[in-house]
Amino acid sequence: MNKTIKHKIPFTLLLICALIILIFSLFISAPKIADINSLDKFEHIAAYIALSLLFVLSFKNRNKVIIISIIICTMYGGLMEVLQGITGRNPGFIDLLADLIGSIIGSMAGYFVKPVLLKIK
Repeated sequence: MNKTIKHKIPFTLLLICALIILIFSLFISAPKIADINSLDKFEHIAAYIALSLLFVLSFKNRNKVIIISIIICTMYGGLMEVLQGITGRNPGFIDLLADLIGSIIGSMAGYFVKPVLLKIK
């Protein structure tokens, strides 16, 4: 695979993931079942694991990008919560905390997965 294309794939997936999070955060409201309300937090964690993992994979500097990924992905989660308040949905601090946890897990996973992916030809 062309080296230029190989480096653009994670960044393209990062943008797609951010767009999907935006759409589901602001426009698509899944019906809530009282007994499965905590499932929402796992959805937040999973979404931000994916976002931060792709963020780390998208940039070359493996060491500095972890902290930057955690900060930017969590700030993106905070922005989604603020925008939810504007669009009539319920923003929540616990949702932001779940975004932070997902960002930390995804960034750390990206740190360890990136060297393995770089060796694959």
